[in-house]
Amino acid sequence: MVEIWPHVTMTDPQKFVYEDVAIATYLLLLWEDEREQKQLPSKQTFVDLGCGNGLLVYILSGEGHPGWGIDVRKRSIWDVYGDTVTLKETAVMPSDSGLFPDA
Repeated sequence: MVEIWPHVTMTDPQKFVYEDVAIATYLLLLWEDEREQKQLPSKQTFVDLGCGNGLLVYILSGEGHPGWGIDVRKRSIWDVYGDTVTLKETAVMPSDSGLFPDA
């Protein structure tokens, strides 16, 4: 990912890639512990509001956690992730009762 990053986006891979990998690692370990403690049968789901480059969504989805990212602006890097990652370009309004219908 670090190698292709500069060809797709102008942001610094040293900051964004490593930062999102660290956050994903923390969440994956936290969620694994939670599943063991609570004896949960399936992996946790998530929504990343303000997902930016979408890398965190890509990593967590790749590890089997169903979820999606939302941002007000689509990033060019999103196209690299393919159809396996759900990223939506939209604004979130707190009054939108249809945003999370299953919640």
